[in-house]
Amino acid sequence: MDKGEYGNKENEEQDREFQKNLRERIKIVEENEARLIAENEELKKELAKYKKQFEEGLGKAEKKKEYLKDLVNKEEERVQDVIKKEVQ
Repeated sequence: MDKGEYGNKENEEQDREFQKNLRERIKIVEENEARLIAENEELKKELAKYKKQFEEGLGKAEKKKEYLKDLVNKEEERVQDVIKKEVQ
């Protein structure tokens, strides 16, 4: 075997090793990508659930705020009426 053949075989072996490592890396990246996609979908579902709960809570708070505002307005009217009667 001369130097050229030995160098070629060495290069071929390095190429095979490189290709093997590259395939392994690609496989790992693809597995990670699939895992991250699935995880992202789960997080989207969880976000939607919390967003819905937040919006429901916000709606209830808005209704309560309006109720209390009306209550305060009615009480202010009642107090004004009492003051008017006392002044007369």
